Amino acid sequence: MSKTVERNIRDKSLKLTIEYVIVIRNTGSYCETSDDFCKLLELDKNISIEKNKLKSTISDRELNIIVDFSLKSGTIVSKKQRYFNLKLILFNSESIDALSKLARKIRLIAEKIDPNNVEINTIRDDIGSFYAVLAYPLIHEVENTMRSLISKFMIINVGVSWVNEAIHVDLKQKSKSDKRPITNFIQNIDFIDLSDVLFKSYRKNEIAAIDHHISAINKTEDIDIEFLKDGIPKSNWERYFSDLIPIKEIDLKNNWEKLYDIRNDVAHNRYISKERYQELESILNKVTPHLDSVLEKLDQLELGIEDIELVSKTVTEVKSVSLIKVIKMLNIGMATAVDALRSSGYQAEKSPMFKLSQEMVDELFKRFKPDFTYTV
Repeated sequence: MSKTVERNIRDKSLKLTIEYVIVIRNTGSYCETSDDFCKLLELDKNISIEKNKLKSTISDRELNIIVDFSLKSGTIVSKKQRYFNLKLILFNSESIDALSKLARKIRLIAEKIDPNNVEINTIRDDIGSFYAVLAYPLIHEVENTMRSLISKFMIINVGVSWVNEAIHVDLKQKSKSDKRPITNFIQNIDFIDLSDVLFKSYRKNEIAAIDHHISAINKTEDIDIEFLKDGIPKSNWERYFSDLIPIKEIDLKNNWEKLYDIRNDVAHNRYISKERYQELESILNKVTPHLDSVLEKLDQLELGIEDIELVSKTVTEVKSVSLIKVIKMLNIGMATAVDALRSSGYQAEKSPMFKLSQEMVDELFKRFKPDFTYTV
């Protein structure tokens, strides 16, 4: 457990609330009132309710918990449904794990009322909010580390002029209007796109140039092996960092995608479970040391003129649209979008970081939102 988590758990001034509205679609004679629901909870020998307090033993050891407890019930007449509005309030944050286990137990008990007709709606989950708040600064730190790495790499190896020479017009205008240093271009790149600078593969020699070279071959001595090898797509990580850092590119890339998923949950105020937070810490332990190591070793890289031009081009081209952006705009699932693209003959990957061409974007909008267009 991180020091930040321990510090926040020791903050006994924290008030944690869990609130559910449990709806039973099929009204009947079973569990009709709040008293009935309380009796159902107390069938568990480790739960007792007295007035506005609920006491529970979560395990055979130390996880005993007392919370403020309120329960109201009512009928949704038009739908012939019953509901129970249940609220738990904990004033001792040191028992946050016990509160989480208690809430899970209550949900399981509620589901047994009528498994096919019970719907449990989470109105408030301060445990999820607690871990989301803890997660934000960690994600903020690793994102800024990545931005620092890319900025330093570009400035040291390419120079600041690359921004003025090759930056997308719309981003250049934004930077000017904001009256910020042009090198802040990197700040305009989305989290999901940052990894493209390191992991997006590109060719030094395009297919057309390779085809021309091959067509001009008349004898074995005409074959330029190095020229042909430069037609193999490689990422900046593979070209410049793989010899410096002992981690597989695919592992680092996959972990960055996982970070993006968690970042989205935090950015959109979704609840984060303790397990999800621990997953974040585990990913950061794998990613951050390598990014820090790259930052320390950037001065060991020496790029030739051709490499500088290619790197500049790849960075300024990362402002493209990712699959995750489009499916959010269209409000469709990733699998739905990928299946639609594949059925139209496109090679699409089920990855939030997968980049879409303008033709792919047009195809998806034509299918799912024909009255709108989106330009990459």
